[in-house]
Amino acid sequence: MSKVEYVRAKIDPKLKAEAIETLESMGLTVSDAIRMLMIQIVEQKAMPFCVKSTQYRHAARTRAAIEELECGKGKKFDSISDLMADLQDGKDD
Repeated sequence: MSKVEYVRAKIDPKLKAEAIETLESMGLTVSDAIRMLMIQIVEQKAMPFCVKSTQYRHAARTRAAIEELECGKGKKFDSISDLMADLQDGKDD
């Protein structure tokens, strides 16, 4: 048997119970789910799903910009002058 590490996490008891029930219905354990998540993180070098939260405290425009960047979109600039010119153009919107 290979050496293993243990992972501890603080989880709301109700959430834990619901997750265990759901995982068991799929024939999985919590350990299986965590292992699968970590394998995907390593393989993709990112979270294997889009992380969104209704608790963002950012303005709608900032949230949209963050989502755009996370999806690989966004603007690139060759210089600060080009960036500043684009920002100035954006003020007229």
